[in-house]
Formats: sequence, C-alpha cells, structure tokens
Amino acid sequence: MSLCGRDITRHMRLLSRISKIRELKYGIILLLIALLLSLAAIYPIKIDSSYEIQLNPGSNNLNLADVESNKEIIHRKIAISGGDTESSLIIHTKNATYTIEGERRTVLLDATPEKIYVSGGSVNIIYSITVVEAPFQFLGVLSFLLMFTGSLLSIKGIQKLLRGDF
Repeated sequence: MSLCGRDITRHMRLLSRISKIRELKYGIILLLIALLLSLAAIYPIKIDSSYEIQLNPGSNNLNLADVESNKEIIHRKIAISGGDTESSLIIHTKNATYTIEGERRTVLLDATPEKIYVSGGSVNIIYSITVVEAPFQFLGVLSFLLMFTGSLLSIKGIQKLLRGDF
C-alpha cells in the first residue's frame, strides 16, 4: 500500500471514530444551525412607505420622527400631490433648506423635515421613505444559545476523542 493510501485509510478511521462520538457530532450540528440562524438574523430588507399629509398656509411643525424612529433610512422624498401651481413649500431640515415651487413638485431630503412653511394655499404632500430593517433580529438570541450549547458539546466530544472513550 502506498503512502497516500495509508493516509486515506488513517483519515477514514479517524472520521469513523469521530462519527461515533455523539457529543461531537451534535455539537457540530448545533454550531452549523447557529451559523445559519445568525446569518438570517442580520438579513436586511428594504421597506418603502409613504404618508399623505394635508398642510395649511403658514408654519407647520411636523413630527415625522415617529415615522422614522429606530430605522436606517436610505431615501426620503417629499412631493406635492395637490394644491395650486402657485403654492410653494419651504422645508427646513437639520442640514439644509429646500424650496418646492412652480413646476418642480418633488424634492429629495437629506434629513428629517423639522418645519415646513406653506404659502399660496393648502396643499397635500406625500412623504415617502425607504428604510432598511432586519426583522429577524430575534433569531440572534436563539443563535447565541445554540452556539454556546454546540461549543460545550463539541469540547466534551473532543475530550472524549482525545481520551479514546468512544
């Protein structure tokens, strides 16, 4: 028998011994399941939402922070859906001021609108946001528990393998 054949035979015997140790086998299975669950827990999903709001002339303090709370926003847009063509909006955010008037009916925002001034009559606006959420985050806790249990079982199985108790 050649040297390569002996190595293959030796590895096959080791694999058969490992497969007889229940703790090691189940520990590795639990670790693989924990890995899959942790990947599912961080899987991101894009969600598009839009809200229609009627605004009257003058200063309007909108509380859009409730809509955006604890979310990672990748896109914000305000569009005028009704009203006169003479009506205009002035939108103040933390970083900039935007004006919507005339033919321009939409604007992309960099931050949450804090104040919106309306002139020329009441208008309806559509506030659209695109957020990224990870709705399966609760699987992370289960993944941690399975990882911990799988690690303990694997260590116990490796101890059995090294002692020769199989």
